[in-house]
Amino acid sequence: NNNNNNSYYNNGGGGGDEELIAELLGVDGVTSDLAATSSNNNNNNSNNYNSTLDSSFRREMDSLRRATAADQDELRRLHAVLEAETAQAVAARAALEEGTREVGRVRREAEYDRRRLERELERRDERIRKLELQLRGAYGGLTRAVRASGGWGFGLDAGRASSLG
Repeated sequence: NNNNNNSYYNNGGGGGDEELIAELLGVDGVTSDLAATSSNNNNNNSNNYNSTLDSSFRREMDSLRRATAADQDELRRLHAVLEAETAQAVAARAALEEGTREVGRVRREAEYDRRRLERELERRDERIRKLELQLRGAYGGLTRAVRASGGWGFGLDAGRASSLG
């Protein structure tokens, strides 16, 4: 097709190539100019066709340039949005990792404190049991002493002292 196009421009007409070129460029009304050019091979008609074709080509190129510029602007905007979203995602991921580490640290501390308090409660429970045993022993000794003395020695009667132990 390139050879045909070149021969068309060089020879002032190329038969069916006019319609193909017009169709490829999306130009309306050029085919009649091209048909007139191919039937009349003078330079004036050839220049008119080339001028019409060139202006159509320029309009199409201008349209494509505007569309390309708009697409490039959109790509730049999307690239900026992508960079911002990526930065936010990286920051969120870092915050999540830091939060996960902090939660782990807090859990370890809480577990350590729970175990420490559990041991403290066990020690206190054991001390309470020992004190209760000592208290029972003391009441038992007091009850025996009250019974032996007949209830007068400590200011208690024997019935009340026996209910203590």
